[in-house]
Amino acid sequence: MKDPAPASPPSSPAPPQPGAPAQALLTRLKPLATQHLAAAAPAASPGVPPCVLFLALGHEAARAQVLCVTGADFEAAWAAAAAAVEHAARRLPAAPAWLRIDRVAQVQALPWAQLQALLGQVKRNYLRSGIAFDAGFTHALLEQELGANAILYDGDHEACTPNAANLRA
Repeated sequence: MKDPAPASPPSSPAPPQPGAPAQALLTRLKPLATQHLAAAAPAASPGVPPCVLFLALGHEAARAQVLCVTGADFEAAWAAAAAAVEHAARRLPAAPAWLRIDRVAQVQALPWAQLQALLGQVKRNYLRSGIAFDAGFTHALLEQELGANAILYDGDHEACTPNAANLRA
């Protein structure tokens, strides 16, 4: 009688993928995001994507990394967000612990002089909205980024004043 073949060692689970925790966060958040953000589309503006999502991805040991994605609709932007989050999560020094998602709900195009006049009516560093410097949101900052980086804080003025040094940083 032949000896049976030796039993193969139990298979170990596949090693975790670097973006897996981020994808798990996205999976958990999608129903809520769909319910609360999918219909929050701003009025159509020339050159502005129909859906703009900002995602802040991070963990307790470092400042969040903010990503901006766009799409023709919420589902397309969500698909772009999933790819961007997976890519960004691979560069984080630790697995992401949290993920915040914001959708642009209002867009108001202003010439620079008009924006400066509007900022002049707001106490320094207290603007309650984000700013995009182009219609495609390639160069855009959330309200939290403006405050955290003192983008609109110039110690010489009481009103919001763009801080050129912090804008370059």
